[in-house]
Amino acid sequence: EIADLLYTEWTPTVLFLASDRSIASRPAAGDSAIRELVEKIKAQDLSGEPVYITNGDQTKIGESAPEFSLEDLEGNVISKEIFSENKTLVTYWSMTCPYCVNMMEELRDWDKTKDGNDPNLFVISSGDLDAHKEMGLKSTIVLDADHELGPGFGLSGTPSAVLVSNDGKIVSETAVGADQIWALIGKKRKNETD
Repeated sequence: EIADLLYTEWTPTVLFLASDRSIASRPAAGDSAIRELVEKIKAQDLSGEPVYITNGDQTKIGESAPEFSLEDLEGNVISKEIFSENKTLVTYWSMTCPYCVNMMEELRDWDKTKDGNDPNLFVISSGDLDAHKEMGLKSTIVLDADHELGPGFGLSGTPSAVLVSNDGKIVSETAVGADQIWALIGKKRKNETD
């Protein structure tokens, strides 16, 4: 049950817990990944504030979300002030990405049924305005034709996502693909059994 809650499917797998009892690394599965995580932990100063040990080199954890000003699908100007209400799942998207298209139904269902405990959804995409309106999302979508905004969040491929806190700080590693994105918010996939 614990392994399912932590999305750790393989043995051996380890996680690093910070002094405040929060999960402070992504799962490291297999002997070489575990050794690498242990070396990263040994290299950290653990005497101060809790740290997060990353598995990738693209992380922007702790950095402020980039400044931006883009119009949503209705023509409203959206800026980083959008993050002040609640934690937010920032998703990098493309209508031409087959992985995004495969994730669309689940994303739409979650967007319609999420409650106050779930993060807000903010989608950064590009392409045709009408096609994005047809996605049927209640959440905010901005079109970034020049692909300048995603990298400011540590997002380069689609679909990918990070969590941003209500004070505008990036608080997660980059999740790539549907499985990692859903794991980031603690949601099981439709095809997973309870």
